[in-house]
Amino acid sequence: MARWRKEAFERFPEFRGLLQEEKSAYLFHGEMAERLYRAYLDREEDLIRRIYDYAKWCQDAPRGQDASDDLLTIITVSFFEHLPRHGEVRRDIGRWLAKKDVEGMKPVFLYHGTEEQFDEMLASCRNTKFRKEPKRTTAQRASRMADL
Repeated sequence: MARWRKEAFERFPEFRGLLQEEKSAYLFHGEMAERLYRAYLDREEDLIRRIYDYAKWCQDAPRGQDASDDLLTIITVSFFEHLPRHGEVRRDIGRWLAKKDVEGMKPVFLYHGTEEQFDEMLASCRNTKFRKEPKRTTAQRASRMADL
């Protein structure tokens, strides 16, 4: 079983059916962006946290051999690129990503988003207390994203 699928099965028992049905890592992670939007609408804080934690796990995973199995690429194009589309996410992203991460992912966020949406994300970083991460520094994560 692919590393991303095994991890997702452990973190998201409520998505078991989706994980069994979905064969593509790209499509599953795109669906995770949609599930994040719904979690915001339903105020499901635990699911919001677990989705962001899983996305960060994907960012920190060892690099794959090519785009078909490289979790950093997959999570970037299937998940992070789509976050600017939803206002709730833009206004709350500072709680989940450090300002340096958001700044480092500017090209990612602008792929489907606008400068105004990106500015709203940066404002969230200034106005929200960031949840600190023990594993990888924000500078290391932003550097990995810049390599894409």
